[in-house]
Amino acid sequence: MNTYVSNQRLLKVAKILDTVPEEKFNLSMWRNSCGTVACAVGWAASDPGFKRAGFSLRKHESSIWGNLHVPHFGEVNHWTAVEKFFGLSREQAEYLFLHLSYSGYDATPREVAERIRNFVKNGRQVES
Repeated sequence: MNTYVSNQRLLKVAKILDTVPEEKFNLSMWRNSCGTVACAVGWAASDPGFKRAGFSLRKHESSIWGNLHVPHFGEVNHWTAVEKFFGLSREQAEYLFLHLSYSGYDATPREVAERIRNFVKNGRQVES
């Protein structure tokens, strides 16, 4: 994937997050069982444009966690789907979207949106 398309997709996620109320955001889960609370990736997967491009959350049978909805793109799921759809390395994907990469292991939708915008603006560098 070229960087321009990747950056446009990421900036669209930031724009989506600008509209998400804090009480409907939880960075530690793709989406809750009733679909009312999600992380950045979960909210992105609900976007009609991303759905048309093949990115979605799909039910995944897991013996460990029970039935979950996880990111899906093409033939891959979980973090690999996030990496492929957004044109990111695993390190970059986790830096942007994993709750453990944020202070206190949590963040607001605005904080994640700001990190995404800074990541794109600063040449896709992962800050330590």
